[in-house]
Amino acid sequence: MAPFFLFAFFAICVVTVLIIGVKLYRNQSERDINGYSNRTVSQYITTRIRQGDKYDSFFVGDFKAKLPKSKGDTFFFTETLGDAEYYTCIYCYDGYLCELFAPASEEFDPTAGERIVEVNDVVFTDNGHTLTVDITYKDNSVRSLILYLRSQRGE
Repeated sequence: MAPFFLFAFFAICVVTVLIIGVKLYRNQSERDINGYSNRTVSQYITTRIRQGDKYDSFFVGDFKAKLPKSKGDTFFFTETLGDAEYYTCIYCYDGYLCELFAPASEEFDPTAGERIVEVNDVVFTDNGHTLTVDITYKDNSVRSLILYLRSQRGE
């Protein structure tokens, strides 16, 4: 009986170590995926705003209204190609950060935007020389980016 009990004890120890290892691996993987997603959102928004930071070519507003405001759910880049004006919009819709390029004269459809990464919400606040971006991630954590704008409207 002693060898059987020794074997059973060894088997229980092995199974316990495997279960603990699987839980640790799963937790580490989830943490890495969340961290990657959070960094991707921050870097994407920062890069896009830096690329569009040109004199009189951007504003914060509401997606449907397309009117400048100091705080809104969408960041608009304006661009003139030929005789037509176009908007590139960065906004949150249906749990995703999205980007949409469309003629300014057309009605915007939020489902037409390209999905970038999962987030719960994004709020842009234009503070004059800085832009504050409050991002609510899927885990309900909130991170604020404060970006200095090199060019300003009307300056």
